[in-house]
Amino acid sequence: MTRADLLCWHKEICADAFGTFEKKGNDYATDVDPLHNINACRIVKITPAQAILVRMIDKISRLGNVADGKSMQVEETVADTIEDLINYAVLLKVAFAEGVNMDTTIPQYSRRDEYYPEPPRGLEPSVPTESLLKSTGCILDSCEGD
Repeated sequence: MTRADLLCWHKEICADAFGTFEKKGNDYATDVDPLHNINACRIVKITPAQAILVRMIDKISRLGNVADGKSMQVEETVADTIEDLINYAVLLKVAFAEGVNMDTTIPQYSRRDEYYPEPPRGLEPSVPTESLLKSTGCILDSCEGD
């Protein structure tokens, strides 16, 4: 494998993880609060960062069991588990960047659901989204040979 091959793998893996992230976002979050399920952890006085780390530890434990040769009872591939881990790492980075990582205070309840906190206010990105995505490599060019 060459360095160029490795970079291509990285782009493809991240693109696959992004696709999964997009799909699962519809199941776990809302347009108003894209971190809805993560923010809900405040109900039990856990910070979003702690909640994400727990989920990451679950995925790492699963990979450790697979590496030890244990058979898995849940239909989830190793690739799926790794994609989840990548996406949790992205969520963790966002939580730290947005400053929501250490606050366990439950904000005023939302009118739409009295059990979950309101989405954080004032978290608009300071850089236009396309520029931000390009700078982080999220807007992918095709790999050579595609």
